[in-house]
Amino acid sequence: MSLSLSSNGPPSDTSTTQIGPSTKQQQIRKPADLQITAEHILQEAYEFKDNPIKQTDHRIADLEELHDFQRRKRTEHENALRRNRFSFGEWLRYAQFEIDQHDYPRARSVFERALEVDETNVSVWVRYIQCELKGKNVNHARNLLQRSVRILPRVDKLWYLYVTIEESLANVIAVRQVFENWLQWKPGYEVWLHYIQFEERYGEFDNCRLIFEKFVVVFPKADTWIQWANFEKVHGDDVNVFNVYKLAVESLFAAASKNGANGRLEGKILVSWIQWEVTKKHWKRIEKLYRYARDTLSESDLLEVQSKYAKFQRQFGDKESLEASTLTKRKVKYENELQSNPYSYEIWWDYLNVIEEHPNTAEIDLKQAFDRVIHTVPEPSASKSDWLPWIYIWLRYISWEEVSNKNIDEARTLFRDLLDVIPHKKFTFAKVWIKFAEFETRQGDLITARKILGRSMGVCPNAIIMKFYISLEIKLKEFDRVRMIYNKLIESFSNVVGYWLEYANLETNLGDDPRAKAIYDLAIVEPTLPDESKIILLNQYIQLQLESHRFTEARNLYERLIIITNEDLKTVIKGCLFELKIPSQQQINEYAQEVEHSDDPDPVFQFHISDDAKTRVRQKFESSILKAKENGDNERRVMLLEALRRFERKHGDESTVSKVESRLPKIVTTVQEMENGGKEEYEEFEFPDDILETAKEVESFTAKFASQVEADDDEQDGTEEQETISEGEDHQSNSLKRRFEADFDEEDSENANIAPAKRFMSRFEE
Repeated sequence: MSLSLSSNGPPSDTSTTQIGPSTKQQQIRKPADLQITAEHILQEAYEFKDNPIKQTDHRIADLEELHDFQRRKRTEHENALRRNRFSFGEWLRYAQFEIDQHDYPRARSVFERALEVDETNVSVWVRYIQCELKGKNVNHARNLLQRSVRILPRVDKLWYLYVTIEESLANVIAVRQVFENWLQWKPGYEVWLHYIQFEERYGEFDNCRLIFEKFVVVFPKADTWIQWANFEKVHGDDVNVFNVYKLAVESLFAAASKNGANGRLEGKILVSWIQWEVTKKHWKRIEKLYRYARDTLSESDLLEVQSKYAKFQRQFGDKESLEASTLTKRKVKYENELQSNPYSYEIWWDYLNVIEEHPNTAEIDLKQAFDRVIHTVPEPSASKSDWLPWIYIWLRYISWEEVSNKNIDEARTLFRDLLDVIPHKKFTFAKVWIKFAEFETRQGDLITARKILGRSMGVCPNAIIMKFYISLEIKLKEFDRVRMIYNKLIESFSNVVGYWLEYANLETNLGDDPRAKAIYDLAIVEPTLPDESKIILLNQYIQLQLESHRFTEARNLYERLIIITNEDLKTVIKGCLFELKIPSQQQINEYAQEVEHSDDPDPVFQFHISDDAKTRVRQKFESSILKAKENGDNERRVMLLEALRRFERKHGDESTVSKVESRLPKIVTTVQEMENGGKEEYEEFEFPDDILETAKEVESFTAKFASQVEADDDEQDGTEEQETISEGEDHQSNSLKRRFEADFDEEDSENANIAPAKRFMSRFEE
């Protein structure tokens, strides 16, 4: 914030002043030299703040004024307490006033009245006791302390005050008695340590040991035992230290087993013991302690011990113990990582590997590890990819129960539990269903395996599971079941062409052509199948009809294929050549006679391409060429003629080839004048068939016109009028003829502007 200071006087009223451009420029203010910041404003406000009102000094001249002052102050305090008797600050100020007047009886009376209001107020007790001590009334203070700890035995502040006062008076016996009374109320951990430190200050080490014996019972923790051991290290001998550690491990192990912790210790006690043994260089005892720690420590505390053990093994151990130590270290590392991220199933997998490889791992430990991981279910919002590692751990657990433990019932129970956990409405895992079915198949229970696969089809239809079910039933030769499963598969995935083809091929391999035909017919009219899939189906269907010698049906299907492909050129050409695959009726009859006289029940139908088939191919081509001509698709027409020429080169003779080649078009360049006087050149096909057709039309028209003229001449009468009319008609006929010839002359003159024709080169010509 900044203010600009100016000494130009008060601003004038500009509401009625006309300001021109020059005046506006003059009113633009420049920044002031002195910028007043927020800091300056606050500093100025602090300097000029109001000073507190000073109370007037009240000097008491005589005893009467003193009594009047005391009476007035007491009245004020009493009135204030009458308004709010729970204002303990007012009680304390009242008591302090009486103490300042050196009237201890009145001060005690005020404190007692305050305690009558609330005897649990610790601040009143403390102030009461401190006032007695300031007045050197020690016995009064002791009485108050005894009363306070009796009324408030759970308030450590009063006990500490009691102990401090007695110890400051060098009354050691009284301090010990206070501590003993205090311990009866089961105070906190620090109180025991302070009691021990008190006895230690006065050299009462035996008393310290007696207190430690009670201390470790009340607080059976590793820290308590370590405190005792540290005490013995300073004030005892090695035997005492060893006995404390040994007693601590036995006691803590028994307490852990009793509390259901599977005998797992805290690592602190063993680490402290091992560190002390290292200072004494008891190597054999250290080795035993490390091995004991590996078996009894809790998993969260094993890492520190194991790191020290690995270092110890590198110095004094053998290879096997070093490997075991390394595995244990890895195990503890994985456990710490899993505590921070229990859903990291890759770490779980490595953790299980370490447990299996560890030489000292019991079967129950591995089972407990598996139980821990399978109960760590992924989040409901997790995707299928997040569930997949957890599913593989489940399958590993089941495989371990079946193969290693030979516990078939447990493996079956695990399979069922796994299927109950998977959210099948969101996604499923085909591998689980298949593994479960394979498991029951290995146990020889096909009925249960079928029920499992059938349940999967109802709960979550999955193509992989159904295809496995189909393969299983095919191996068992249960083809009726296979058909039922295929029906369900097609019902669930009707838009997949592969399943329709597999179903039809199954029926074909079983020799049931009517069923295969029915499947193809249903697939072709299936609305969910795209046209590309239907094209594949029709090609397979046509092949089936050819193999079954149903040539008429195959021809009809090919027509349908052409319609579905929107008369694709390649498909049309193949449709024309398709007639080569259809034998004549005579060849069919010869094959039937061969079957009757042959020992082979199904001889190969071999036939040569007959002239009748070639004729049908040519007819198909001609029909397609004519249709392209009617549609004005010259490009398609050229391609069909080229395909026909290739056919004639392979199956015709020189005359048929030359006949087709003579029909190939020429590419001519036409020049057309534009409206703006320019010229435009463009190329187009000129088909000889079109020229011949045009010539035939002209010839037909000329012949028709000439016959009409002759008929008119025969009808002339003998009269002059008729002759006149006849002459007029002859004149008109001659005029029309001359006009027709003139038209042809004009056409010839137009053709004179056309460039010479180019020779047409087929794109298939070699």
